[in-house]
Amino acid sequence: MLPDLWEISDEQRRQIVKVMPKLVPQPRGEAPAAAPPPGGPRMRVGRQRAIISDVDVVPGGRALDPQVSTITEGTSIGGGPAIPSVKSANAKLSRRQKRVDFENQPILDYREAFIDALPTTNGIRLAEVMRDAGERLATGEPSFQDAVDRMLDESADPSMKLSKANRRELIRAAKAIGKIETYVDTKTYRDGSRIKTDQRLIKMKRAERDQLLTNLRGGSDSQ
Repeated sequence: MLPDLWEISDEQRRQIVKVMPKLVPQPRGEAPAAAPPPGGPRMRVGRQRAIISDVDVVPGGRALDPQVSTITEGTSIGGGPAIPSVKSANAKLSRRQKRVDFENQPILDYREAFIDALPTTNGIRLAEVMRDAGERLATGEPSFQDAVDRMLDESADPSMKLSKANRRELIRAAKAIGKIETYVDTKTYRDGSRIKTDQRLIKMKRAERDQLLTNLRGGSDSQ
């Protein structure tokens, strides 16, 4: 249950934000090895038998001195860490991504309820929308575009009035958010003898960043 966020102080709101759980970053892929690593335990199964490898003539020529050696016959088996296939590596990445999405969903639900309950005066709600969008971008959260769209909508509200200090702070935050770039692994594949990983770049589009700054600079100042 959230308190009435219109009635509490700015410091109390900051404390609520401070203790809110952070989003779990999207997992990285685990590329399979291209070849078995050297070394590792080995097991040999076999038997030894003696053979005459050489014969020397005893001085005088009346006797022979055989040289006996041993040979080993059998099988040698090498062991080492299991090498995952590309298919299994991608399946593991998919399971980890679903787990992260499952863990993040209640955090996102709580945040949206929290943001909806915030007052719009002096950019209070917008500041939290921007903080949420920045964290989604930084963690590669798949729903980042929803947060960016809401940030643009909130910043374009013509009825929102900002103090000059808050406007400067929001513009500074917008510039920082516009620089966030996060690479998210999508799949692993083989390219000949090489193992490669496809990645998706998570970031704001330049047009979105420019529109956000235009919205923040073009609003009305509160008196």
